[in-house]
Amino acid sequence: LTTDLKSLYRIFVCASKELLNLDFSTLMLLDDGKSALTVQDCLGFPETLIGHFSLVEGQGLSTWVVKNKKPATVADFAGETRFEVPPIVGEKGIRSAVAVPMMMKDEVIGVLIGHTLVRRDFSRNEIGMYQLIANQAAVAIRNAMNTDTLRKREKYIRDVTASLSEGVYVLNARGEITFMNPEAEALLGWSEQELLHKNIHDVIHNQRPDGTPLSFQDCDMRKVIETGNRYHSTEEMFVRRDGTT
Repeated sequence: LTTDLKSLYRIFVCASKELLNLDFSTLMLLDDGKSALTVQDCLGFPETLIGHFSLVEGQGLSTWVVKNKKPATVADFAGETRFEVPPIVGEKGIRSAVAVPMMMKDEVIGVLIGHTLVRRDFSRNEIGMYQLIANQAAVAIRNAMNTDTLRKREKYIRDVTASLSEGVYVLNARGEITFMNPEAEALLGWSEQELLHKNIHDVIHNQRPDGTPLSFQDCDMRKVIETGNRYHSTEEMFVRRDGTT
């Protein structure tokens, strides 16, 4: 249920470490350019790696997993030839590893990777369980990122419209208000919180200039959502909170 990214990272590295009995548990994400994997959270390794330790293609098991879009293991790093083994593996005395891609449809967004100090041959069931965790991680992390992006966009809109001398409000497809700037509140007499998630048409825009009723289905502003076409009018009638128009 959480949309806090740091909390999500910790949930998944902890779950992985506990369920697979790992000595080291790490979550890495691809950067925007899809050229490097960077540690977002880890257990066992120094926390100084978080946000700073990165791997590019050809370095480490994680990049091999990203390239091939499938799980992979290392029974003994001493005999590994598929990729360049990062120095930290030797420094920590790591022997074995398992890594799985975090996938959104066919897109890899990152990797979960676990290491052990003793040689270990991971079973098919263990790899399958790890992949299930990675699948859940991908969905949760992407949703959290989308939510964060929407919050930033909303803040930007609020910052831009806060000082406008024109009233601005935003409707969804159901006619419910999702945003209202201070000038719109002043003009209409309603606060954003009072109208939030209510069908604002029924409250403030339910009649024509001649006083005849205007249904939501006949509202030209609503049709913008359906058609995607711009609508301009100087003859709209709005009802204030006190009943005046």
